[in-house]
Amino acid sequence: MSVFNNKNMVSGYVNHVAVYDGGSFKTMFVRLAVFNYMKEDKAQYEVINAQISCSVDQQGRLTTTSSHPKALLNKMLFDKLDKNLVEGMKVTLHGSLRGSDQVFLSGRWRNFKDLSSAEKEEYKSLPKGQLITRTNSFIYIEEVNMPSKEGFLKRKEELLTENQMNEVKVTEPSQADQMETDDNDPVDNEGVVVETVEAEIIEPQEGTKISRRNTVSYVRFEDMIYPEATMVEEDYPF
Repeated sequence: MSVFNNKNMVSGYVNHVAVYDGGSFKTMFVRLAVFNYMKEDKAQYEVINAQISCSVDQQGRLTTTSSHPKALLNKMLFDKLDKNLVEGMKVTLHGSLRGSDQVFLSGRWRNFKDLSSAEKEEYKSLPKGQLITRTNSFIYIEEVNMPSKEGFLKRKEELLTENQMNEVKVTEPSQADQMETDDNDPVDNEGVVVETVEAEIIEPQEGTKISRRNTVSYVRFEDMIYPEATMVEEDYPF
């Protein structure tokens, strides 16, 4: 995999998180919705891919193959993200830009450098119109600034409750004697009962009880659909 020397910093909202369990290692994939520009008074977002990998032992616990400070920091960072990263959370990632040339072969994307000699010959023998390539680039996460999971969930629950309270309008019915409703039911100006929904209370979890992310399958980003075209600023108020 080619590694470029430039460092990058991006800030955005977590759109998706997935973890691939490779047996002797785990890779976390993160997609960020990053503000790009305003169009018709609405914020437009671009999607940035980020990754981080860490070795695991036979019991699936995070480990390192080196005592170098960078390796230890990488392990600590992976553990922090695995325990605390939540979709919708605003974070700032620092890291190196990495990328590799990929080809579409046998129904899936493959790193060209990882193809066997036979697979390379198979790809080169395809008709010109079927030679599909791309450069897969991402930021390798080396540092992150993020809120605590408990604080984020608490703030999210508070905003949800506030929004629901603002949406409920309570007025006196103009013809109460004709209403077949409970006297305590809120109604609108037309005398129609306003349905209220109780907010779901999300109890912050203790740090020792936070379960790890499910890694039962490998989620490929190119196979997933994201609401990127409809994302606006108010979709990510946290």
